[in-house]
Amino acid sequence: MLKQNPTSFQASMLKIMKEYQYSWGIRADNTPKAAKYLGYLTSKELYPDLEYIKFEDFFKEVLEGGGHTVYEHLKELMKTS
Repeated sequence: MLKQNPTSFQASMLKIMKEYQYSWGIRADNTPKAAKYLGYLTSKELYPDLEYIKFEDFFKEVLEGGGHTVYEHLKELMKTS
């Protein structure tokens, strides 16, 4: 479709979406192993003193009525605007 009409926005977006899905679904570019191979640092290497919460533990806390949203500190600002 893109070869037939190289200026088509729809064809370009379709190609971009397929390439992105291939990169994380088939090649697994979004894994820590791939990041290490490319020389990227993990968050644990960048911030060794930071206490991390496993997603499973956070999810359990939310289901039990606890937890907070990432931007909870902005709730008051949203109410005033």
